[in-house]
Amino acid sequence: MKKRIKLSFYTKNHITAALFFVVSLGFLFRIFQVDWDSGYYFHPDERAIIMSVTSFSLPNSVAEFYSDESPLRPDFFAYGSFPLYLLYFVSSFLGHINPLLSEYGGIFWVGRVMSAFFDSLTILLVYFIGREIFSKKAGLIASFFYSVSVLPIQLSHFFAVDTLLTFFLTGTFLFLLLYHKEREMKFLLLFSLFFGFAIATKVSALIILPVIMLVLLTIQMKKGRINVPNLKEVILDVVVFSLISFACFILLQPYAVISWDKFLNEIALQSRMSNDPFIFPYTLQYVGKVPYLYEMKNIFLWGQGPLLAIFSFFGFVYITYLLLTKKIKKNVSLVLFTLLFFIIYFAAFGRFAVGWMRYMLPIYPLLAVFAGFFVVCFFLPLLKQKGKFSKLKKHVIYILFFILFLIYPISFLSIYTKPNTRVEATDWILKNIEPGSFIAQEHWDDGVPIVNAEFYNLISLPLYEPDTQAKWRDIETKLETSDYIVIASNRLYVPLQKLTDCESLPEERCYTITAKYYQDLFSGKLGFTKVAEFSRYPTIPILELRLNDARADESFTVFDHPKVMIFKKN
Repeated sequence: MKKRIKLSFYTKNHITAALFFVVSLGFLFRIFQVDWDSGYYFHPDERAIIMSVTSFSLPNSVAEFYSDESPLRPDFFAYGSFPLYLLYFVSSFLGHINPLLSEYGGIFWVGRVMSAFFDSLTILLVYFIGREIFSKKAGLIASFFYSVSVLPIQLSHFFAVDTLLTFFLTGTFLFLLLYHKEREMKFLLLFSLFFGFAIATKVSALIILPVIMLVLLTIQMKKGRINVPNLKEVILDVVVFSLISFACFILLQPYAVISWDKFLNEIALQSRMSNDPFIFPYTLQYVGKVPYLYEMKNIFLWGQGPLLAIFSFFGFVYITYLLLTKKIKKNVSLVLFTLLFFIIYFAAFGRFAVGWMRYMLPIYPLLAVFAGFFVVCFFLPLLKQKGKFSKLKKHVIYILFFILFLIYPISFLSIYTKPNTRVEATDWILKNIEPGSFIAQEHWDDGVPIVNAEFYNLISLPLYEPDTQAKWRDIETKLETSDYIVIASNRLYVPLQKLTDCESLPEERCYTITAKYYQDLFSGKLGFTKVAEFSRYPTIPILELRLNDARADESFTVFDHPKVMIFKKN
C-alpha cells in the first residue's frame, strides 16, 4: 500500500513548536518598522502600484468593465494585476474600519503587512520542501535560514510583487514535488492554481514551466520508456494543468487579454530592458555587469550574508556531487528537480544585462534548503559523536549557532531604528536653509526636501542627458543661480562616473564631462562645499560595527537607506 502524503505537522511536538517559533521570528523581522519611510513611498515600484490601486473602483456595468475607461484597468503590465487587485479589495474592506487604510496616506500599512505575511508563509513552504526531499530536521533548519535571510526581510518592507511571486513559485514547486511522489488530483489542482497565481503576479514565473513539464512527463516513466496508455495520462495531466492555470491567469489578470497588444508591448519592453542596460537611465548602473558573478556577489555579501551563503554554496555542491555519483538513495528524482529548478532559474536570470537583487529572490528558498541539508549532513553528525560533546555543550553550541545567524539580519534591521535619511535631510533643510533659496536637484531621483518644497526654488539638473554642449550650457546656467546642490542617493553619480570609455560606449552614453563634474563637486573645485551628509549602514549590535554596503547593488540601498549629501555654494 502506498504511503499517503499529507501536508500536516506529522512531527514530534518539539519540531512543531520550533517551526512555529521560526515562522513567528521571520514574521516579526518582516514587519519591524514597516513605516520606515513615514509613508513617503521611496520605492518607485511600490509608489506606482499604490497610485494605480488608489485610482481603482468597481465598474458600473459589464460594458464599462471591458472598455478602455474601465476603473479597474491597471496603468501598466510590468507587474501582474493580481497583487494590485488583492491590495485594492483588502484595503477597501479594511477601509470600512479605518478609512486611512484605503487611502494613499495609509494604504502602505496594508500592503507591507501583506507582503510580510506572504513571505512568512514562504518560510513554512521551505520547511515542507526540505522535509519532503531530505528530512524534518533539514526542513526546519532550512526554514530558519530563509527566515533570517536579509533580502526577503528587506523586500517584505515594500509592497511590490517580489514576495508574492516567491510564495506562489515556491508553492508551485512544493505541490509539484508532492504530485510526483503520489499522483493525487488535489496536488495537480494545487500546483496548477499556484502557477496561475504566480504568472498573474509576474509573467516571469513562466521560468518554472520546463520543470513542470519534466515532472509531468517523468511521473509516467516506466523503465525509461513511456507506453501508450501512460502517454494518454501525461496528456491529460498537461491539459488539466494548462486549463486551470490559464483560467486562473485570465480571472486574476483579465486586461492582459482584453488589452492584449498593450500587454505584449510592455512585456517586450521589459525583455529589452533586461538585455540592454542602455535603454533606461536607471539601468546604466549595469553597464559592464559580469553575468552570474554579479548575482553571486550580491547574494554572498548582502542577500544572505557570507556565512549563510557559504553554507548554501557547499550544500548545493555536495548535493550535486551525491547526485552525480549516485550516492543519493532516497528521493533521487525530487533532488534532481530541485537542482534543475535552481540551475534553470539562475542561468536564465543571471545572464540578464541588468541584475536587480530582487530578480533572484525566488531561488532564496532553495538556497535555504541547500544550507539546511549541509548542516544536517556535516554539523549535526559531529555533535552526535559518542562521548565528544556533553549535553550541556551541545545546547551551548546550538544557542551560539542560532545567535551567529541572527547577527546579520539584526544588523540590517538597525537601519530602520532611525528616521530615513531623506527624512533627516528634509528636516535639516527646513531648519538650515532659508526659504526662497535655489536648490539644485538631480533628475530621475526622489527630490529632497520631500515636504514644504514650495518654500524653495527647485532646479532640476539633467545629468543623464548626453554630454552635449547644450546640456552643459544649461547646467552651468543653473549652477550659477543655485545656492545648494542636493544629491539624494548614489543613483546617478556612481554609474555616470564609470561611463567614460567613449571608444567602447554608445556616443550618447559616454559621460566624460559629467564624471569631471562629480569629481570637481566632491573635491570642492566646483565652488560648492559639502555642509551635511546623512547616511545609514547595517550595524552589528553591541559592537556597533558598521557594514559598508555602498558597493552593493544600487537597489539594496537606494530605497530605504541612501546616502544624502548637501552642498552649499562658497
